[in-house]
Amino acid sequence: MADHSLHSFLPGGVIPPLVTPLDVSGELDGDSLCNLVRYVIAAGVHGIFVLGSTGESPALSDQQRLEVMRTAIRSAAGQVPVLVGILDCSVRHAIEFGRAAEEAGADALVVVPPFYFVHTQNEILRYFRILRAALQLPISAYNAPTATKVHLAPQTVDALAQERLIVALKDSSADLSAFRQILLQQRSNDQLHILTGRQDLIDMELFMGAHGMVPGLANEAPQLFVRLYEAAQAKRWEEARAVQESVLPLLDVRLFSSDRVSRPAAAVGAHKTCLKLLGVIATNTMAAPWDSLGPEAEEGIAALLREHGIL
Repeated sequence: MADHSLHSFLPGGVIPPLVTPLDVSGELDGDSLCNLVRYVIAAGVHGIFVLGSTGESPALSDQQRLEVMRTAIRSAAGQVPVLVGILDCSVRHAIEFGRAAEEAGADALVVVPPFYFVHTQNEILRYFRILRAALQLPISAYNAPTATKVHLAPQTVDALAQERLIVALKDSSADLSAFRQILLQQRSNDQLHILTGRQDLIDMELFMGAHGMVPGLANEAPQLFVRLYEAAQAKRWEEARAVQESVLPLLDVRLFSSDRVSRPAAAVGAHKTCLKLLGVIATNTMAAPWDSLGPEAEEGIAALLREHGIL
């Protein structure tokens, strides 16, 4: 699907941030990843995003990331666009992986600001300028301040848009006020799409003008988010609200992890456990040092999925 021109692709609609299925030894389970790609495409999603936070990208080796990217692109077979995450601290490493994504046939890159060191907004701008000059694929900025320790400020997003360094923003900041400010700033810009990474207020954010969503729960329940998006597109806001409210109880899948599991691990582990219970992937193995959810958590998640008609 990729033609690699800078502004030929504007991501929108429902784009699940896919988990990375692993076997019991911690290696990529390619068959399960192929099953997952087919599963979400069959539900009508508008793209897939691999190697993001939900995909455990920072915990994977370089070789595993390449395998994930290539397997997903091959499995999608041009049916939907494939967005590939670059979650990196090194400019050179980010460029190297971006070029590998170009060669593999990806449609776009999703780039977080470099982390570990705390960067200024000017340094973040310079990072995106360097990547834009070195790479051909369209770039979506990824605002994930809990992971990167810095917000992409609305004025920085505006500068990225004005310089045409990015074609989209995926916002996972949970800052509704800043999100609205960005939407207002970019309302007349038809070369930038704004995507929400939230799962609890998607109907509201679509009503405000967002172009799509990147919800982790779209791994296990992609059909719900497709219905939500289609209702919003048709301005059936009562239906969109009803679907959104049906999604809210599913957020509780994260609550079945133990107190020893971090919040990100609980979320990713729950998605993997749901998919294992649905028969889409073979195991719920997590990338070390995260631990997999155990039988007690699986039983609780299975009961929740049955209660809400997913399982």
